Amino acid sequence: KAESYFTFEERGKIGLKNETGLIIIPAKYEALGWSNGSFSIAGQVTGYKLHGSWGVVSLSNQRITGPDYSSLTPADGMLLVASKRSASFKISTGCISTDGKVVIPFTYTGVTVHSLRAVAFIREGNLFKHGLIDLENKILIPFLYRNIYPIGSLRYAVENFDGKTALYSEGGKQITGFTIDSISHFKNNVAIIYEAGRQGLITREGELKSEAKYRDIRIDQNAVSVRMPDEWRVLDAQNKQTEIIGADSVVSLGEGRYKIEDAQSVRLVNGDFKSVNPEVFLSVSPFQHRLSIIKSKNQYGVIKKNGEIILRPVFQKIILADDYILAFEKNVDKSSWSLRDTLGNKRNSKTYDLINPKQHVIFPVIKNGYWGAIDERGFEIVACVYDSILEANDNQLAVKFRGQYGIISLKEEWLAFPQKHQVKLLNQDRYFMKRDGALFLYSFNGTILYFTINPIQVEKDHFLESVSNGGTWTIDFDGRIINRQLPPAEPTEAIFPSTEGLRGIRKNGKFGFIDDLGRLRIANRYEDIKPFSEGLAAFKIRNKWGFLSRDENIMIQPAYEDVTPFYKGYSIIKQKGLYGLLTHEGKVVLPARYNSVAMQENGRFLISVNGLQGLADQHGNVLLHPKYNSITDLDNGYVIIEQDGKFGLVTLTGLSTIPLIYDYLKYDAEKNRYLALKKSQWVTLQ
Repeated sequence: KAESYFTFEERGKIGLKNETGLIIIPAKYEALGWSNGSFSIAGQVTGYKLHGSWGVVSLSNQRITGPDYSSLTPADGMLLVASKRSASFKISTGCISTDGKVVIPFTYTGVTVHSLRAVAFIREGNLFKHGLIDLENKILIPFLYRNIYPIGSLRYAVENFDGKTALYSEGGKQITGFTIDSISHFKNNVAIIYEAGRQGLITREGELKSEAKYRDIRIDQNAVSVRMPDEWRVLDAQNKQTEIIGADSVVSLGEGRYKIEDAQSVRLVNGDFKSVNPEVFLSVSPFQHRLSIIKSKNQYGVIKKNGEIILRPVFQKIILADDYILAFEKNVDKSSWSLRDTLGNKRNSKTYDLINPKQHVIFPVIKNGYWGAIDERGFEIVACVYDSILEANDNQLAVKFRGQYGIISLKEEWLAFPQKHQVKLLNQDRYFMKRDGALFLYSFNGTILYFTINPIQVEKDHFLESVSNGGTWTIDFDGRIINRQLPPAEPTEAIFPSTEGLRGIRKNGKFGFIDDLGRLRIANRYEDIKPFSEGLAAFKIRNKWGFLSRDENIMIQPAYEDVTPFYKGYSIIKQKGLYGLLTHEGKVVLPARYNSVAMQENGRFLISVNGLQGLADQHGNVLLHPKYNSITDLDNGYVIIEQDGKFGLVTLTGLSTIPLIYDYLKYDAEKNRYLALKKSQWVTLQ
């Protein structure tokens, strides 16, 4: 049994005890263990920190090295990975043994030890180049590659700067070409290779046991199981098949483009499912004005509809708009945002820490912690000297400057000088200022046009003020009251928003309606009301709902447990806990026998009973009885149905045209066709 050791603290210093509590290293170090924050024993030594640097100390309290290293971590065997900082603050990394001898010289940017080999890398410009060395510092694989990692069985995966991987031996011999996207660890002497979103099998000697054609491969102790890609069948409404696509999913991106997704990749194709670019990506966004954001290796770029990549995926973030692109690039030495046109050309010559999306005619930017603005050409038209840019219109900016608020023109002329109260732009000639609990309407010549302590709501050419007596005033931008919506003549308990010229009120616990002048139009004699809609308002009396007109004629007798306001000529009613449909004339066109009734935008109704869905038309005729788990009314004469996990297509009269046999079915409106999914099954390779 290995002996256990425990660090302890005494007077702010760290020491080490064994499992019996005996002090074996006195408390005189800033830390014991390793620079990554962990503690362990490597051989009979551990790391110590003194004066901000690291060294090696034995369990017999003998310093093996001085505090010579900026970092120190244990590696495989009896080796430690250490880093030194030069006088020019450059970091160099190598390996030492637990007795302090240099095994791998300090000539590398980073080192990772794997048994008798080490993957090291050096920096050349903005690139980190990896190679493989042995523990005598002999180069086995030259320093030319993006990444190298062990995959078991004395084999290494080597990735080049084109993103392709080859298999190498531990002696540095190349076994395969750079044709593989990635490769798994070896198990049972085989590894899974990934190429263009498919999986295959390769041996340690590089023999291809199975080409990359499978969706998934599982390597168990006694067998290898595979699953082919799922099939998407392209069908018309009459179930005529035109194509089969092997993929996890097929998704329309708009503008005649689609993405075909697999486990490891996304391909961009046209409406005939032909590739418009040979590359594969991690993701492709929907197209906006013939452009799409692509993702590859967790970086982003931009591709045109024709497949041309105008920005390679080297950016950490991209914002795509109608007429510009914002891109954030993070390099080893610096990070910056750029403004680009829709051809990918950079517009700004200065560098910025942040460029925000366009606000009217400017792009707010930050440089060295201060805000300014550039125009669409990338020229800096407002210097980066402001605490923040609060908002913008076509000619003015509300800004915060040295802790105060003001408004400037795009020529940086002060239109409202900085002061302590917040301001808000209204239009080219007016602004608001919040001061001492009141809101003031100002012109830019400094004239106060209006002020209020009441809540307001700004509209296109006026604002609405909710006055304390319950009324609403309409004020133009010159501060003139152009309309007064008066409160009720008598005190009320509640006033509701106006609909169709009448406002609901509650007085003495009863409900009625008043007009905009506050006059009582429908007496407060009802238990509850709902807003006017299509000329009628629902009212409740004796716990039942009906409908009345603006002149208080009862148009539909109160006979229902609940009703909805009329919409497109219908109200959904509730009786005995079930729902139906009612017309303006009070005719029940769909009896109240459904658990739910919901109107669709096309005017038809989804109906359900016991969790199963059906469909009724605008006149209450049942088109599809409620027997499906889900229904998607396509508004093209057809309905996608789901039953017991299978999908199919029927007409509005219930005639089946695509059988109920698919694992999923969706409509491609752009091409007026259907994509039907048949999932593949696992099989065992012989």
